[in-house]
Amino acid sequence: MEWTADVAAGDWLRARIDDPWRGTMHDVVPRGFAAYARVFHPVFRERPVGREWPAGGEDAAARAAWQAFNDDAPEIDTERVTWADTASAFGTTMHPRAQWGRLIGRDEPYGNGGAPRDAAGWRYDEPNQGQLAPDDLAALARVLAAHTTTPDAGGIAVWEGWGDLVGAKNFPPPEGCSAACRAGTPSTRRPTSATRPSMPGINRWCIAHSKTCSTIPSASRSGDPASSPTRSRAARG
Repeated sequence: MEWTADVAAGDWLRARIDDPWRGTMHDVVPRGFAAYARVFHPVFRERPVGREWPAGGEDAAARAAWQAFNDDAPEIDTERVTWADTASAFGTTMHPRAQWGRLIGRDEPYGNGGAPRDAAGWRYDEPNQGQLAPDDLAALARVLAAHTTTPDAGGIAVWEGWGDLVGAKNFPPPEGCSAACRAGTPSTRRPTSATRPSMPGINRWCIAHSKTCSTIPSASRSGDPASSPTRSRAARG
């Protein structure tokens, strides 16, 4: 992979993303494709072997219980599970438009009230936002590569306000980072390009990470992304 200063490669995408944002997937996922899917990011859950987690709380008794638990250093089982597994554990329903908070029965799932636990004692981490597990990405890439004549020629975009991309904690930007990349600020919140095949005048598919702990690949059914009615479905729940 090579850095490029030619951000014009992403102009087709910029024109298809809602600006201003409207609170839909098209804030980050381009409009005009014939089909969309959601790839739900996997979840990790854990529980101690042969014992229960200490009770939650911020009082002295709860802190002492957790200190004793940590001092004992019990064995912890860890599993990678799907959203469908999670829904089954919490007695909720998995569906293509599922939201993580509702799946685990919380209005505010991120960082409030501690990690959710099911009746079997499993404690659930949050799904990753903004990134797809490498094995899921590889599986998705194999499918999409079969739908372009140039599978080795694509572009990958990162939001230009991403701190680690342009340098953080007194480290400079990566060597070869484009001027447009270095000039980006968090207030722009706009992509400079997108994952796509390099086919002149034809953009057959695109992958975008949404704000819903999922990745959304989109694809056209012919050379023109806007040539067919839009359809959507869920994948890898």
